Amino acid sequence: MANKASFLLLIALFLAFSTSSIAINITRILDQYPDTYGSFNALLTASKLNQAINKRETVTILALDNDSIDTLSGRPIEEVRKILSNHVILDYFDVIKLKSLKTKKSITITTLYQTTGVAEYSQGFLNVSMLGSGEIVFGSAMKGSPLNAKLLGSVMNRPYNISVLHISEPIIAMGFVNGPLAAPPPSTNGTNSTAKHAPAPPPMESDEPTADAPVEGPTDAPAAEGPEASTPADAPAPAADAPKGDEADAPKAADDDTPEDSSETPASGGSMNVVGSRIGGMVIMGFAVNLLGF
Repeated sequence: MANKASFLLLIALFLAFSTSSIAINITRILDQYPDTYGSFNALLTASKLNQAINKRETVTILALDNDSIDTLSGRPIEEVRKILSNHVILDYFDVIKLKSLKTKKSITITTLYQTTGVAEYSQGFLNVSMLGSGEIVFGSAMKGSPLNAKLLGSVMNRPYNISVLHISEPIIAMGFVNGPLAAPPPSTNGTNSTAKHAPAPPPMESDEPTADAPVEGPTDAPAAEGPEASTPADAPAPAADAPKGDEADAPKAADDDTPEDSSETPASGGSMNVVGSRIGGMVIMGFAVNLLGF
């Protein structure tokens, strides 16, 4: 009996560890970089987006440094929440996965804003492309929106649970703000603070070995009607109006490296990792129950 009790205790500890290993706490993650992402972290908390992020099992955050996010200073908190919701991608993307994109091909990905049920047209989607120079750029999938947010680097990642990427400027879909955004304050050398961004800090050591994320694979839930989009890994919400026909959005790059108007969407591999750990726990529990039968 003592051996069986010890075995059951080990199983309980294993299950507790499996659950905690996939838990997300974006506030705690960004707290490690107060000089770079302190303002972004504070706005996530003020808008309560941190709570929505922490409920996810697979997510990618497009983080803004303290200089870039100054353009949102003084905006109503509801506007800030809309804008930053579009910086939360409901799939896992790290630098390796993004670098695997085909040159000049755009993919459409789903953001947290799409789950609110109030997104109009393509407001809850982003386009991401690799330019001919190899640079990765993001932009709203709304028609006529530019791809002007550049990927600057990786902050941290934990495959295939959470990835935090550093981008150059906010991604603002049409209809999110009622007035022009304030220009960022000039830097001490007299140049615009958004003209030059500090490099992202080195990635944190991952709890699991970094690996190429699968580009193709099964998804957990059907995507919203409209453009092919990365499927939310774990919490589908009411589908908003998806882009149709003429409403579909063509990305507009700022230079001659305009991506072709096509879309191919890599599927999420994050849910497979979570499901695997849970199935393993269930098998062990079943084995323990059989032992108790003896």
